[in-house]
Amino acid sequence: MSEVFFEANTLNYFLAWNLFAFLLMFYDKYASQRYLARVPEKYLFILAFLIGAAGIYLGMKVFRHKTLKPKFKYGLPALVLFNAFIIYFLIYFLAASGY
Repeated sequence: MSEVFFEANTLNYFLAWNLFAFLLMFYDKYASQRYLARVPEKYLFILAFLIGAAGIYLGMKVFRHKTLKPKFKYGLPALVLFNAFIIYFLIYFLAASGY
């Protein structure tokens, strides 16, 4: 029972964090078109590193924002793989060991 709860919490955290990341990319695209305050790239990468890479990558593709920058073009797919490994580790190894 606790394993299912742990998996559901991990998945909910992942989905919520990636939705926030996706919306942040939308805001940055919106701000760039209207000369408003932008989200620094450093914060986007910190968010991506903290299990938000899928949302940022999806936002990058959907909103066609920052697609030509090599940091985003090559760095985000690598962070998506890193995030997938971390989620896999959290769900299968920690849940199986009783944490």
